[in-house]
Amino acid sequence: MGYSHIFCIIDMDTKDKEPERSQYQKLKAKYAKPIDKPKKGIYCEVEFFETHRCTELFFLYYFRYTSRPYEEQEPLLKDLNQCVEYRKTIEFFIKTKGLHGYFERNGGSIEKAIANANRSMDERIIQELLLPLQTNNQCTFKHQYILHENEKNYYIPFVIGMCLDSTGPEDRPAANPSGGTIEHPPGSGATSTQRR
Repeated sequence: MGYSHIFCIIDMDTKDKEPERSQYQKLKAKYAKPIDKPKKGIYCEVEFFETHRCTELFFLYYFRYTSRPYEEQEPLLKDLNQCVEYRKTIEFFIKTKGLHGYFERNGGSIEKAIANANRSMDERIIQELLLPLQTNNQCTFKHQYILHENEKNYYIPFVIGMCLDSTGPEDRPAANPSGGTIEHPPGSGATSTQRR
């Protein structure tokens, strides 16, 4: 018995140049169809997931969260190396005997990495929802009130509900799920509201 699915995460940093580009395309073509060998009891689908800098960002999430946008790889590698030694070489990968175990032996955590990745996606969803609404002056509460003090407890449904409301800011109560006052920007026509 073998695997029914194999998932390959491909770091695309070097796949835009030859000979790596052609080699990778041949590899994808080879496994475009499932491996089907009934006589040997083998049936396996191979899927490729291509990343640009996302791989190292997830490695950084083993140690800490960041919302910094990385346009180039060098700043990301510098931040990662402040937490743990990391080199993009075959020799280094062999030496670590598996990056997951290496990161955890050096103070990282897969649970933390997953939580930080989820947080990153949640914040991206909020940003994409808020940007056009802020431009139209429809979403007026301060950014620090979007997230609860407990960073694991996000109020995304609250934010979406507030921002997708068709009423203007002057007609909508400025509720705050964590309590306290929400201050509207000057000129919005809305007043600050205290949660009761």
